[in-house]
Amino acid sequence: MALRLENIKVQNFRNHKDIVLSFSDGFNTIVGNNGAGKTSLLEAISYLLLTKSFLTSSEKTMLNVEADFFLLEAGIDEKKVRIAYQEGKKQIFVNEEKIQKLSDYYGLFNAVWICPNDIDLIQGNSEGRRKFLDRHIAQINEQYLMDLLGYKKYLQRRNAYLKSLGNSTPDHNLLDIYDEKLIYLGSKIAKSRQVFINDLIDSFRKNYKKISEIDEQVNIIYESQALKDSFSNNLKQNRFSDIAAKRTLLGVHKDEVIFYTLGMHTKIQASQGQIKNFVVALKCAVFQLIMKKKKQMPILLIDDLNDRLDLFRLKNFIAYLSNFQDAQIIITDTREETLSEIFSSLKLQNKLIRL
Repeated sequence: MALRLENIKVQNFRNHKDIVLSFSDGFNTIVGNNGAGKTSLLEAISYLLLTKSFLTSSEKTMLNVEADFFLLEAGIDEKKVRIAYQEGKKQIFVNEEKIQKLSDYYGLFNAVWICPNDIDLIQGNSEGRRKFLDRHIAQINEQYLMDLLGYKKYLQRRNAYLKSLGNSTPDHNLLDIYDEKLIYLGSKIAKSRQVFINDLIDSFRKNYKKISEIDEQVNIIYESQALKDSFSNNLKQNRFSDIAAKRTLLGVHKDEVIFYTLGMHTKIQASQGQIKNFVVALKCAVFQLIMKKKKQMPILLIDDLNDRLDLFRLKNFIAYLSNFQDAQIIITDTREETLSEIFSSLKLQNKLIRL
């Protein structure tokens, strides 16, 4: 069974003051010139599905410059969903029933996005790679989200206490309590992250070969202190360093994910083409894993194919995506005529939406 976005109404979201669109099953292509609002529309869809933007973590930046609120409404799998944001607060409703906790909504609908700034997953810092893991694991594992929220709560408390110490004598009993929580929750989080990578690695490698049409060796390695038997002792032995630094220096908030192409660091050695192939293959593997775990096909959002692939690889990629039978795939691009020719040559149905 595939998740379906039936329609969407967008008010005061970035450059969209008021727009209503409907979508079909399978491929939907949103075309228009640069600046027409294609990416903003895709961002609004992702926000409705996941309460997350693929561009920013700040709702304020999503507001239309002439408005003090935005409103998103959609029909999703015969459910009426509404998210309103105003004065720093957002309210979520499903079938007119208000959602009290974000955790009750997250995971209800699933989506994966592929966008130009995915390259930061490779070239950016480790925080972005941890967020990539957290965002997608939370879609398929409700307990993971609870563990992550708990870990962040105790980490914030521990760090706040360390900052407050000054020259005071530390309360080691209190730090023992924080440490036990971080050890317990951190170990669970690290194991979940490792399982997630293990579960998608085979699909990722197959996707990379099909998308790049090159049989290159690629790999993903997850590094975490919390996976080591010595984690508990290391955290406690590092306490005086933490006190001096006024922050917690060990834990899953410092984990790293390293990507390899041909046995070398993808970040350092790979070409731009290899990096693009890498992230597209990785996101498609996440799509496949969510589908497997949730027993429902998520919506696939692809922003700016023009940036992603040349025309030859674009046709191959669309043909590859057609193997995700029944999936709803929403694509933005500037090349209406080119895309129409590709879908026609592949004998694929596509709903064209012009902005």
